[in-house]
Order: sequence, then structure tokens, then C-alpha cells
Amino acid sequence: MGSNHQNFLHLENEAPRYFRIDDLPIDVICYIFVIACNDTTRGVGSDGCRVPRLIMTVSRFWRSIAVNEPRLWANIRITAVDGDMEGKLQAFSENLARSKALPLHLTVSSDFRSTSELRRRIKEIATPHLHRCCSLGVTLYNSDLPNEWIPVTQEFQSLKDVRLDLMSWSQQTVDLGLPECLRSLQIHAEGCSASALRFNSEVEHLSLAVNTEDAAAGLQHNAKRLKILEYTLTDPTNEAGSSPYPYSLPQLEVLMLSELTGFPCKVAPQLKHLQCISSISLYRGPFLLEGSAVPPEITSILSRLITLEIEEINQPERFGEDCLIYCNVLEHLSIPILHETSIGILEYLLPSGSHPQGSTSVTFNVDRHPPSSLHSNHHGPTIMPTSHCPNLKTVFLSISPRLTFRARARISRCIIKLLDARPNLLKVNFSTCSEIDTPLASDFFDADSNPRSVPIVTQDLLRAFPTKVTAGRRQSLAVFQPFARKCPRL
Repeated sequence: MGSNHQNFLHLENEAPRYFRIDDLPIDVICYIFVIACNDTTRGVGSDGCRVPRLIMTVSRFWRSIAVNEPRLWANIRITAVDGDMEGKLQAFSENLARSKALPLHLTVSSDFRSTSELRRRIKEIATPHLHRCCSLGVTLYNSDLPNEWIPVTQEFQSLKDVRLDLMSWSQQTVDLGLPECLRSLQIHAEGCSASALRFNSEVEHLSLAVNTEDAAAGLQHNAKRLKILEYTLTDPTNEAGSSPYPYSLPQLEVLMLSELTGFPCKVAPQLKHLQCISSISLYRGPFLLEGSAVPPEITSILSRLITLEIEEINQPERFGEDCLIYCNVLEHLSIPILHETSIGILEYLLPSGSHPQGSTSVTFNVDRHPPSSLHSNHHGPTIMPTSHCPNLKTVFLSISPRLTFRARARISRCIIKLLDARPNLLKVNFSTCSEIDTPLASDFFDADSNPRSVPIVTQDLLRAFPTKVTAGRRQSLAVFQPFARKCPRL
């Protein structure tokens, strides 16, 4: 037996048989605990501190670490309900004390069973700590305003983010009492008196889910610093055209609209990223009823967009001439392909003269298009001057699983031509829409009239363009991903 092998056996025998997590440095253990809380706290437990309380039950050593690590206790929730609340109030007070001097994220909820006395006691316990509260969430059911939490009092000296879920309140006008400047404000207000809410804060990120356009317009009156707007109109019976929207949102960069919502302004010179649930929003001007053509103020906005994401296109045969024709600087496009008529949108992006002939009768055979023949043989293919969206870099396609094999073959030919004619097109992503969940490329099969399963276009394109074509779960374009939709989608 060689000396190297003998040395290895000696080291193996001397090595410990196990490693205890308690042997790690304290700061490393604290970091692991903090990560565990960040990953699992949302939606778990009623007080926001269930994970650190579980950690405390493991051993006295872990309990000592958890009690003295304020980062584990800085995200606190309490819900005021009818019945015995003494234990929850005691835990609420302890959690606040354990968070020490860290910035505090506080969420207070009260359901229809709560009493004003209980809400008052919660406010008394929290008051000594409100000066360091940077994030406040308030959920109220059947509670008239003003009350213990609204208007927001002067104790909130560090407030930057506010979320209000208001289900009902009195008809009188209510000043929310918010600070002069806020990083983000989310308002979900159900009820006929949403237009009674007022605030004078300058907000960078505003998320609205209200039932009337009058309410939305009133809450956007001070919008000079507004950069991100999420807007959901929850009542489809409200008519457009009469609401006093601000004429201009001069700093707006990101706009996310629900399917019932028109544009909330006439001029947005800095708007670069637009997400619409429905293309109807593009036909609905801020001072006009839904019309047969895209209003001029919307075409001006389209001409400056870098990112456009639409989840449902109502008239796909018109989408190119109505919308894409104006998108001269567009770089990122996400659209659904739910019907065969939607494929015309892809064909509209092809350079002039390269549109498929007889596209409705196209057949597809991967053997006729091996990977080596799918790429251009000449050097530097040029984009025709008549190409629409000449700067396009990424395309996200949400494909209906109900499309026939013939339609999928037509999509495949379009993508081949697009990639061949557009050297700047760096990525095409395929995903299935929400009709059925088949997220992986290996699961993309066609089972319509064929006797055997046949891979749809993504499989062939993945082999032909392995660095440019991807398939997976449907997701928003990167610019919209940080903005998890807080307001319910209808």
C-alpha cells in the first residue's frame, strides 16, 4: 500500500464524524436564521415572527441567539379580532422590544369583529416604537374613518412605504395624514367613498386598486415625482372620459394597467415601460371613450416605449398597424399567441418581402430545416429599412396549448425568419399560457389530430438556436418582476 494511500486513511480516521451547526461562529448562525425568516415569514403565522419563535424552541443556545438578534423581529404583524387577545398583545409587545432600534416593518389588521378599545390598546403598545417604523400596512374591515391608525400620526418619523386595504368607511372626506415624501404607497379601496380619500404626499411608486376613475384621478393629483404607477379599476360599470386625470405625469417611467383601465394621463414624456392586461387600454385615451383607433396621445407614448407587455390582445389582426407601427425604439416585447390570427403579429415584424406565402397551409418538418440550414450563409444579414420595431432584442411569447400543429409550424417559420433577419434579436422565450400548466420544454407536445405526440416549435428551435431560444414558465419581462402585484387582478 503506497504512502499516499496510508496518509489518506490516517486523515480520514482523524476527521470528525459529524459537524454541529452550533460550532459555527455566532454571526454566521444569525445570518442563517435571518435568511430563513426572509424566505418563509410572508404569509406564515399571525404575528410575522413564527420562524424566530420556532427557532427559540430548539435549544437554550438557539433561544439566546434568537432573542438577541433584532433582525428576526423587525417584521411584525398583529390582527385585532374579537375574543381573548391578551396573549397576542403580550407577544406583540415582546416582539417590538426584541427588534430594538432597527427600522420596523409593521402591519396592523382588524376584521369586522374588532372593537375600537382593542385597536386603541394595540396603538398604545406600538406608539413608543413608531418613530422607527419605515413600513406600515393597515387593513380595515367595516371601520369608519378617521380611527386609531388613519390619519397617520406624527409619531411616524421614518415612514417610507405605506399599504392601505380599506374595505369600508364613512362618507366624509378623510386626509390620510401621510408624510410629505413617500417611496411607495399602495391603496386598495373597496366602496363608494374611495373618492373621499386625500393625501398631499409626493410618491415615487403608487399602486391603486379603486372602484371609480374619479377616485383614481383624485389620488393622482400630486404626481410630480411619480415614477411607477400600478392602476387597477375594479368596477367595469364606470364610464371613461369625465374624470379629472392629471394632464401630465412628467416623471412616470413604468405603467402597469389592469384590463378595465385606460391611460391615467395624456402626456408621459419619460414613460419607457408599459404593461397592459388587455390591449383595450391602448384604445382608451385618458379623456376619450374606447374608440376604433389608438388615440394620438397614446401613439406618441408608444413611440418612446422600450418595453411593452400585453397579456391579452383583443384584435390581433389590427395590433401591428394600430400599435407596433409606432414602436420605433421598442427593445422588449411580450405578447400572447392564443389564436392563429395572433401569428400575424409575428409576421408583421418580418422585414418587407419575407412574409410567408400561403401561411395558412404551411407544413413543418424538422428534417427539412436542420440547424445548419436555419442560419444565414452570408455575412452580416441586414435589417430591411421597412422593418417594424427595428431595435427589438427580446420577444416573450405565451403560446396557447390549444393551437394546432399547423399553427405551431407557422410560428416556427416566423421565428426562424426573425432570428435570421434580425442580428440584434438576442432572445425568444416560449411559454404556455395559463389554460394548462406545462412549463417545461420537454412537455411541449401536440396531441390534436396526430396519432402520436409531436414536439411543437420550441423543441426544434431549441436545437436550431440553443443560445437564443428558451422555453419555460410564463413570467413578466425583467423590468416588471420586482413589482409583485399587490392589488387583486379581476
